[in-house]
Amino acid sequence: SSSSYSSSSSSWISYEILEGLLSGFAVSGDVQSAGEMLMEMEKRGIKPNVSDFNCVMLACVYAPHGAGGKGWNQSCAEAWLRRLLRQGLTPNRASFQILVTIAAKENDTWRAEHWLNEAHKRGIMLDVNFYNKAIYSCVDLEGEEEGESGERAEQLFSLMQKHNCTPNEESYRLVANAWKNAGRNDKFLKWDLEMTKRKDSLFAKSDAILTSTRNEVEAYIGNLKNKEMRNTTVDIEQELEISKQTLRILQK
Repeated sequence: SSSSYSSSSSSWISYEILEGLLSGFAVSGDVQSAGEMLMEMEKRGIKPNVSDFNCVMLACVYAPHGAGGKGWNQSCAEAWLRRLLRQGLTPNRASFQILVTIAAKENDTWRAEHWLNEAHKRGIMLDVNFYNKAIYSCVDLEGEEEGESGERAEQLFSLMQKHNCTPNEESYRLVANAWKNAGRNDKFLKWDLEMTKRKDSLFAKSDAILTSTRNEVEAYIGNLKNKEMRNTTVDIEQELEISKQTLRILQK
């Protein structure tokens, strides 16, 4: 809504201004101010929407890592998610992107997997970058979990495929690095080879598409040459020249 709202002191301020302030606190990682701004909106009779709650959760992403102790950023974001749900709102794609990102930053591979599954259950498709964030969290596992990093990365890779999300070159590279972190050079080499195969496959597909396009353009030019010129000679010549230019670009 673009209407204005009054506080108890009868001062007027637009929702857009409040929302702008909230967004500013979010990107600066000021969780406390973002939360206070959202509550101020409620005091002014404005019911916060999902995007407003997402802003406070986003502040948890940008806040210094472990600002309130280990796992604080994640706990804080999830607390605001629960508040969002109590308001009868439904988390959207951005909500789950934030939750996966925070879990990955905390190297909490299980929580990252949980939110990927929750998004999928709700029919929300997250793109490959967020699955890669989850896999990346396996690469930096330390201590007792370090030996499990490769296995966890493979599990998340399989989850990506189960959710009909196509892995990219980075996905393979991250799994390879997770196995390297686990001290399994044999597994590292296996996934590194898979990454190379995928890269070669993509190059082959690109060449096939380029060849197909070049053939189509050449056929098109041939058809133009065979047209009866009649009164459209100039137009056809111009069209032919454009097609030739296209072909030259393709041949570079």
